[in-house]
Amino acid sequence: MAHLDQLWGAIIDQFDVDLVSQTVVLIGRVTDGSDAVTHRLEFLEVSELRFRNSIPGPWDYAEITEAHLARSATGGISIELVLWSNDAGISVSAGSAIFDGSLLEVESSE
Repeated sequence: MAHLDQLWGAIIDQFDVDLVSQTVVLIGRVTDGSDAVTHRLEFLEVSELRFRNSIPGPWDYAEITEAHLARSATGGISIELVLWSNDAGISVSAGSAIFDGSLLEVESSE
């Protein structure tokens, strides 16, 4: 199962919104020393997309410092990405999401 924890510290290299197909694609890069790993997060059947920010810009880059996944009220998924601090973030509600080629599933708390 894919885990969003792998996005911790990722620099967002690409963030594409396709209104016609109702998809969002995020490409993020995590660097550890001289090694870099690129991750792809694709949201399908997007119903809501929100960017909130109270950090002055422009920024040199955007870094993901937290990633939270939950089941939405409609049975899809909700993902909250914190950028730098709680003062900036991206929220997406979608029917489903694919992370690095694997379908994201919300783990049951039972």
